[in-house]
Amino acid sequence: MLSVICLISLFLLRDHPRLLAFQRGATDLVAVTAEVILAPVDGWNRLVQSFQSRAALQDEVFRLQQENRVLKGQTQRLVSLLSENARYKALLNSARDIEDELVAAQITSL
Repeated sequence: MLSVICLISLFLLRDHPRLLAFQRGATDLVAVTAEVILAPVDGWNRLVQSFQSRAALQDEVFRLQQENRVLKGQTQRLVSLLSENARYKALLNSARDIEDELVAAQITSL
């Protein structure tokens, strides 16, 4: 009740020159008091946020590890497909070489 009366009187007399210093001091006192009173709440909020951010980071690490495993599997599949492709190219080139030899053999046999 007293605080309400003080606030009303400060509001009504807010432009009075004698109260300016008191208003500044009261504002500073309220700010410091609010910081002291809210310090445990702020500390708790920071602690909760650090746990949440740690959990979020752990989830992201797990997701990235899974993605890494998938990409490694795709890389292995790509390597096997590239080697298979190289074998097919070699077979195709050898078939062309054999066809050239067959044509040359047919020409010489005539």
